[in-house]
Amino acid sequence: MNAANKEEVIRRVFRNTIRSKEGASPESIETAIKIIQKYSINHNFVDSLRAFRFMQNNVPRGGSVYYHYYHIIKTMMERGAAKFLKLTSQFQTTVSS
Repeated sequence: MNAANKEEVIRRVFRNTIRSKEGASPESIETAIKIIQKYSINHNFVDSLRAFRFMQNNVPRGGSVYYHYYHIIKTMMERGAAKFLKLTSQFQTTVSS
């Protein structure tokens, strides 16, 4: 396989695993990880699938993995923005003194 075909296989396996209508089982995620590792040295997709598997196991029962993931990212961004505002206000105070 050439590099373009390998990349297409990786993307399709990743996308199909994440978008599975009935929910990806731990076995299907492991199989997807093995396939991606076979065709790629870039581990971003593998790391993402491992995080997805972890989140599936740690989302409150009946909750949506996607909503949970969105909530975590949103919270992290809000915390980052708050830290940034605090640092800029400290910097402005230091500069104006």
